[in-house]
Amino acid sequence: MISSDKLERMNVLSGADSWHVLDFIPFQPQGADFLEYERFLETGDYVKIFADRICFIALTLVAEYEAETICLTESEAFFELHPELEPNVNLRHVPYERLAEIIRDVVVHELSSVQIFFAKHDVLLSIDGALRVTLYNASGDFLHAVNLLAGRNGLFVKHHASDGQVTLL
Repeated sequence: MISSDKLERMNVLSGADSWHVLDFIPFQPQGADFLEYERFLETGDYVKIFADRICFIALTLVAEYEAETICLTESEAFFELHPELEPNVNLRHVPYERLAEIIRDVVVHELSSVQIFFAKHDVLLSIDGALRVTLYNASGDFLHAVNLLAGRNGLFVKHHASDGQVTLL
């Protein structure tokens, strides 16, 4: 199990007033048909492409920035499909092949979330189902690396400020 201090810090970070997201789209959608379009992306082959790109970015960050904690959030349906896994257990030393499978499964099937905590940088990467990937408390070289990785994989990093402003990095 993950220590209560680490879980508490991860909870604090995920409650921040501002954050970054990784997205397919370089602007904040406003179109009337966007929700229908988003459902199309989430249920088609695009979500699998997104899962592969997010998997590459996440695992590269884990290897480069020494992620200390990787865990799954509580999800009864996910753990029924994966009885060998448990929520809030540190998966940091699971082989990369298995971590890749878990991340892809979470993105494609939307049954849980993967929380990756980079303690040395005090950054939390939250990979939720479908097209929702959020980065909390990222700045400096860490954020620059995320932006480079995202750009090279056809994704965009957007900052969501506490005042509701969304800007593309």
